[in-house]
Amino acid sequence: MPRRGARATLVAAMLVASPLPRAHAEEGETTWSFGLAGLAWVTDVADEDLTRQAPLLHVGWRYALTDFWQLGAAARGGVAFGGDPDLEGVAQAFGEARYILDALEWVPFLAAGVGGLLRTSGPDAYAGGDGPALDLSVHAGLGFDYRPSRDWSVGLVGRYFALLTDLDDTTGPFDITLTYSVFSY
Repeated sequence: MPRRGARATLVAAMLVASPLPRAHAEEGETTWSFGLAGLAWVTDVADEDLTRQAPLLHVGWRYALTDFWQLGAAARGGVAFGGDPDLEGVAQAFGEARYILDALEWVPFLAAGVGGLLRTSGPDAYAGGDGPALDLSVHAGLGFDYRPSRDWSVGLVGRYFALLTDLDDTTGPFDITLTYSVFSY
C-alpha cells in the first residue's frame, strides 16, 4: 500500500497531466475590456466630509509582455452625485501594469498604475469656487478574471487611487469595476 506522500504526489501528477481546461494568458496576447465601474471618494469641504459616487462606463486595453506581466490603459466617464453641486461630470484615464497569477480558469492579478481624474466641478467648486479640476493619481489594485475559454473572460477588480495633486482634501477614490474582456493573439 503506497504511503501518504506517494499518494499525494500521484494525485498532484494526475491533476497536472489531466485535460482540465486551461485558459492561461500568453505573451503577445491583446485584450479589450468593456464594463462598469463604481467610483467613490470623500472630499473635505469647510471641515465637513462630502462623499461622492460615480457610476462610470469603462473601456480598457492590455498587452501581455510575458505570460505573467501585462501593460495597458483604460478610459472611463460618467456622472458623480452626492452633495452640492448635485451632479458633476467625471472622467478618468490611467495606465496600468498587471502581474498575473495564472491558474486554470480563475486568474487573480495585482495591478498598479498612474493616471488622472477630471471632475467638472472639482473640490474648489464644492466650496463655492468654479472650474474643473484635473488631479494626477497613482493606484494599486487586486482583482480576478474568470476565463473559461481562450477568447473571453469576466473580471472584477478593486483599486485604491491616491490623488497626488489633492492629497490634503480628497480621500480616495476607490473603485470596483466589472468587465467583460475579449482576447486576440
